Amino acid sequence: MYQQQTPARDLKTFKAWKQTGLPECGVVKIAVNNVEKTVKIDETKAPQLIDPETGEPTDDPVVIPGEGTYTVENGMVVFTPEPQFTGKGEGVEVQRVDENGTPVTAKYTPTVVPVTPTGEDKTSTGPKGQVQTGTPEFEGGSAEINGKKVTVEIDKNSPAKLIDPKTGEPVDSVTVDGEGTYTIDPNSGKVTFTPEPEFLGTAKGVTVQRQDTNGTEVTAQYTPTVTPVTKTVDKTSEGAKNTPQSNTPEFTGDVDLDVPPTFDDGTTTRVIEGEGTYTIDTTGKVTFTPEPEFTGTADSITVVRKDKLGKTISATYTPTVRPDTEFVDENGNPIKGYPSEDGTTPKKDIPEYRM
Repeated sequence: MYQQQTPARDLKTFKAWKQTGLPECGVVKIAVNNVEKTVKIDETKAPQLIDPETGEPTDDPVVIPGEGTYTVENGMVVFTPEPQFTGKGEGVEVQRVDENGTPVTAKYTPTVVPVTPTGEDKTSTGPKGQVQTGTPEFEGGSAEINGKKVTVEIDKNSPAKLIDPKTGEPVDSVTVDGEGTYTIDPNSGKVTFTPEPEFLGTAKGVTVQRQDTNGTEVTAQYTPTVTPVTKTVDKTSEGAKNTPQSNTPEFTGDVDLDVPPTFDDGTTTRVIEGEGTYTIDTTGKVTFTPEPEFTGTADSITVVRKDKLGKTISATYTPTVRPDTEFVDENGNPIKGYPSEDGTTPKKDIPEYRM
């Protein structure tokens, strides 16, 4: 009689990775004249797979639909899983023979561990009409295989692609009507966005696709934002005492002309005690009416408007009130017939008087 020592062999691997293994058939023990003898496995004979349909040993591959293909290569069982298969396979019976030609079988069972690469979305912000770039980042997925952490890296030899939002297919360039055009560097994965001349705001963005060395695809999003371009110019004015004066701070570029200008507190009238009153009209013109005795440079007032994305932009208006020139004698008394005048006249020739 004999005893077969044929432990099964379970192995793990990543999705889509080949794995190899060989069940341990050990030795065959027989009793000769009540003495136990050991018969070794014949290492000159290659292992064979058992065809699950016929139950017979075969040198041909064993294909299990939905799982993968088992072959014998260089004396080892090789399992090539189907691309989307994960989990524990049905396995395959493996037959060997001892040195007496006695067959012995054991089972080889693979387990395919799913591993998922990850992608990190990226954004960028730039002014109207300017090119922007961004590079979504990708990392390979990791899993513990037979007690060791192993990572399936992103395949640097496989080009990065954009996903066409209309077809869902990988492409090198995507144009979004009303926004702009996206292109991608296939090696680095850097995306370049060229906005249309008048586009403003946050674009719909584009999907970037890469894959790991198993062929598992992974995506991430790149989303650019185009900001308005505006220019402001502060304004000043100068006028006579107790006389209204005005000027209009300038706002040009992507200004929302449907939103009327105001002062920075949201009002259109502002009274500054000891100086005067400011008002602003719908065109942005500011008028300053000084108090009767105020002279000098008044505190600036801030005018605000909105750009086309609703962001507040501002400029200032600063009035200056000239003091009057008074004509007096050496004792400080007003000279009859010569009333005070606007400070633009610093002196005047008066008969019999000198300044």
